[in-house]
Amino acid sequence: MTIDYRPQRPNPEQMIELYRACSLGARRPLGQDGAAKTMMERSNIVITAWEGDLLVGMARAWTDEVHITYLADVAVRESHQKFGIGKRLIRLVKEAAPKTLMVLIAAPQAHEYYGRIGFAQHRSCWILRPEMALD
Repeated sequence: MTIDYRPQRPNPEQMIELYRACSLGARRPLGQDGAAKTMMERSNIVITAWEGDLLVGMARAWTDEVHITYLADVAVRESHQKFGIGKRLIRLVKEAAPKTLMVLIAAPQAHEYYGRIGFAQHRSCWILRPEMALD
């Protein structure tokens, strides 16, 4: 398997198809009009993995390049998982913002994965979902 890694934004249809080919499809607003396009446009780091013309993986992040990088998504097709593609995508995001603290919220299926590849679990992460009110 030959994988080509590129700092390239896929089109929204490619992104949606990739996310549906892995566990992220169920947890992203892919059915909303323009959501995939907006998610892509507002990310300032996008690294993709290609096998020929097939998008097999993607990492999407935001960074200020000084303090923090938020790793929003690491998507790898189920058919291409366990070959190191996700780890390589994360490494390339880290190289794009090497001085920053990288943070993420792990998908339930990937909870153990991040600890295995070197991330430290942080016990004081807090979330406020859209349907939750701020008191």
